[in-house]
Amino acid sequence: MCKNKLYKGLIIYENDKGSRFGTRYYTAVNPKKIGKNGKALHVHASSLRLIKKIADCYDMLRKYGRAGCYKRAIRNRAMKLEGYYILSK
Repeated sequence: MCKNKLYKGLIIYENDKGSRFGTRYYTAVNPKKIGKNGKALHVHASSLRLIKKIADCYDMLRKYGRAGCYKRAIRNRAMKLEGYYILSK
């Protein structure tokens, strides 16, 4: 079963099924932005706490243009929700 809720402009899904490992995972979807493939921009995380950090960072990036208090991995995922893909070396 898939549960969803709205958090800071993003839709957060709790996915019980669908993982090839049979574990629970979370997805944050930006309903306002559509990617090149026609799907809404989204990111996945293993815990609700981590997905809320990504959503908080996305909110700070949207409001203030920067979010220096978060780690790089979280900032990269938040940027992905805005449509910017950051490739690491």
